[in-house]
Amino acid sequence: FRSTTSSPIAYYSRASTNWNVATTWSIAGCGGAAAATIPAAGTVVNICGGNTVTIPAGYAASAATLNITPSSSGNATLTLAAGGASSLRVSGNMLIESDGTGSNSGTLNVNTTNTVTISGTLTVHSRKNGLSISTSTMQMGGGTLTASGLVSVNSDAGGNNAAIIFSGSDLLQLGAAGPAISFSPGGGGVTATINNPTAGTGTAGT
Repeated sequence: FRSTTSSPIAYYSRASTNWNVATTWSIAGCGGAAAATIPAAGTVVNICGGNTVTIPAGYAASAATLNITPSSSGNATLTLAAGGASSLRVSGNMLIESDGTGSNSGTLNVNTTNTVTISGTLTVHSRKNGLSISTSTMQMGGGTLTASGLVSVNSDAGGNNAAIIFSGSDLLQLGAAGPAISFSPGGGGVTATINNPTAGTGTAGT
């Protein structure tokens, strides 16, 4: 008897269109032939340089691993559309990368009333935009946020709140190159809550 384990399907962006459109994706590589299906739970998703992929309002996207990786072709961006109730759930790790030269960056934009949940580790290397949370919630559920790039948490003038929440055994590690987390209250509250039984418990907010 021989047991085999299949690798998860890897999807690569090939266009600046919506997540839930098959022609946004390729399983051959960045810019490859269009896929017949879209990413789902258990898959690996790669947002490639030169592409902006949007999770439309009301849509629930999911993946096992998510990599936002720019290249010489341009920035790589994943955006949860403003206007509501879209979500992204990553059961494993997420990487927001830089192209290594500082010319192009990876960005995750979490706009109004959207939710992102990551069960693994979120690593932000992007030096320009990185992770932007605007009147939405980012929930870390058991992993580590390691930031050498910029993580910004912003409320708006309408009094809508924004939050980044660490629960369970999460860890927050900030790079030494400068401030990695920026809080910008625009009328509502902005909050980072860290509940870490190993390293202590603390809350920062405005």
